[in-house]
Amino acid sequence: MCQGSAGILSVIVRVQKCMDGSKMENLDSIEKMILDFNFIENLYESIRLVNPIEKKVYKIMKGSGNLLKVNDNCYDFWQNNIVCENCISMRAYNQNKIYTKIEYNETNIYIMTAVPLRNYNVVLELMQNVSSDYLENDQKFDDIIKLIRKQNLSIVKNALTSLYNDQFIFERLPHDIAISYRENVNVSLFIIKIKDMDYINNTHGYLVGNQVIKEVSKALKGLPRREKDWISTYRGVRFILLMYGLNENQVGRICNYIYERINGLDFSSNDIPVKIEVGVGYHILKDKLITPEQFIENAKEMIKVENKLERNDTTRPQKLTQKYSLTYREKEIALLLLKGMSNTEIADALYIGLSTVKKHVSSLFIKTEVKSRTELVAKLNNETL
Repeated sequence: MCQGSAGILSVIVRVQKCMDGSKMENLDSIEKMILDFNFIENLYESIRLVNPIEKKVYKIMKGSGNLLKVNDNCYDFWQNNIVCENCISMRAYNQNKIYTKIEYNETNIYIMTAVPLRNYNVVLELMQNVSSDYLENDQKFDDIIKLIRKQNLSIVKNALTSLYNDQFIFERLPHDIAISYRENVNVSLFIIKIKDMDYINNTHGYLVGNQVIKEVSKALKGLPRREKDWISTYRGVRFILLMYGLNENQVGRICNYIYERINGLDFSSNDIPVKIEVGVGYHILKDKLITPEQFIENAKEMIKVENKLERNDTTRPQKLTQKYSLTYREKEIALLLLKGMSNTEIADALYIGLSTVKKHVSSLFIKTEVKSRTELVAKLNNETL
């Protein structure tokens, strides 16, 4: 290890011990501890403390210019106006480890080191301009940038589908949850599960199973619409789609689109048709702080409800939807009514408010031309006999 790196680590150890022992009352103490070691100022062009969840700069220890201001978005330094896909500060914070990467903006190339200081929910970012080292021998800036981008994306992308991977999910979701809470905006998380993957792999082989995953990913790739939307693989045979600013009806339409788009895929292996079906669950988050794991689990619960409702009863949902032009949510609530569940039980099962359930039940009354819950259940039962 070079002398500079050893020195930096010794400072980090001293900072951590000080934090654990005396519980420093403010970030100024961290700044003093670090800048007492003059060689750090010589090693790094920019030194700052950031909140990796909020993506905000908390304190500038060294740096100048319009790109480094307290309360700015930390990613503004890279001049791309979007959250970094490969955020090592979030990774350092999640795993409580030091991470380093090569990054760039429009004019320069930097080595960046992220050091977690979890007691204060911040990460120390150390950046040094190394453009001269990378651009010697007349190497072209654009060529170097392409290589750096390819390397950075390889860490957060799934090799089979070219979608984001599990690591990206847990580095991005905390920020999306914070945005939803702070800005009071709907953030919808969809989870899409390929059904019968074990059967497909065992019957047709894993090469066919991989092709099925690729076909489903192609069908889903076009769904992210806004700059903040994204889609990722999740634990092999699932996908997570996150979208901003959707209301419940729009979410329902997207669920219906996913069913129609994927369940109608024409795919065969050795002239034998391979049936592709998916289950879809979702959860709409607004004005509430939950963990990424809870967010995903709430969406997964809807798939479990759907599986219970449709097991041995595959014609009923389709008949109800087609005959009465029901939305995805109305179909779910109609099926739960047929199971004898109360409005409160339905609200709990679908993670929605009681008033929302009542609104959809009223809509079901209108569409089926009935005046009471008893009439509605009787009519729906008669329609599916």
